Amino acid sequence: MFKATKLLVVGLSLMAASQAFAAVKTQMVLDAGGGTTATIDVDDLGFVSCSGTCGGLTTLYDLTGVSGHGTLTVSGTLGIFQIRATGIGGLDEFALGRQDLNTVDATASSAGTLTITFTDTDYGLLGGGGAFGNSFLLTANTNSSTTLTSTATFAGFVSAANTIPAGTLIGAFGPLSNANGGPTSFANTSGSPTGSLSSVTQIQFNSAGQMNTGFEIATTAPVPETATISMLGLVLSVTMLKLRRKFAA
Repeated sequence: MFKATKLLVVGLSLMAASQAFAAVKTQMVLDAGGGTTATIDVDDLGFVSCSGTCGGLTTLYDLTGVSGHGTLTVSGTLGIFQIRATGIGGLDEFALGRQDLNTVDATASSAGTLTITFTDTDYGLLGGGGAFGNSFLLTANTNSSTTLTSTATFAGFVSAANTIPAGTLIGAFGPLSNANGGPTSFANTSGSPTGSLSSVTQIQFNSAGQMNTGFEIATTAPVPETATISMLGLVLSVTMLKLRRKFAA
């Protein structure tokens, strides 16, 4: 009995220690106004946690690789809003895409403001998504057939320091109503090929109704990752060595 209890205590201690040292890699913050917020964190072990007003929400996280940076979906009720929001992190994006707050489906029971901030980290770093280029391409869209006067604004942010949320503005669109923004090119204001990205969507409901939005951050001039550069250098070195031997013979 003593051994079993001792093993249980050791196991719980190890779990607590691993969670204490786990770092947040992906985050979505939902703000329904009036202090009603929920913060959903995904750590480097793929564990999902929620703080704030979480009782009416459910989360689904599609873990990509061993360090996260996958797809996070949050759905349910927060304040006056019925929400389904999906954020796609760096490892689930394709080609030049870097981050996609691709689907926000929100329904309001009355007038109000809903703000959603999605952040992913480690771009261009080990385990993260692709590196940044010299510029970004931002694209946004809105669609509503029930509240034509309601609007949405969008903003993208970058951080060379890999912070959550990213704090340096890339560019913004809006307010938009049943309209698209972009694709528009903005300079990489961080001056770095690595770091974090944040996508912010804010929907201003002027009455009860429903709205769908999408927002994507892509890179227009991708920078080769460190591993790729190293491999290229190795290939060139080997090629030069072979040529020298050939001419020496």
